[in-house]
Amino acid sequence: MAFNGSWKVDRSENYDKFMEQMGVNVMKRKLAEHDNLKIVIEQTGDKFHIKESSTFRTKDIDFTLGCPFRLQSG
Repeated sequence: MAFNGSWKVDRSENYDKFMEQMGVNVMKRKLAEHDNLKIVIEQTGDKFHIKESSTFRTKDIDFTLGCPFRLQSG
């Protein structure tokens, strides 16, 4: 089954409370209220490319099923 497709966050209920409990400062929480997160997944066989893009950042993640993986921070 392929996971190719694009998704956009429709709503994020209690996200501010969650971020507050995680120790995120009020300025970052207010910015996150206006963040328009979009996720694109491209799958070729057992290789995946995931792109998260929002108002404030973009992150690309590449991995292959069954292979060791470490998410790079940033």
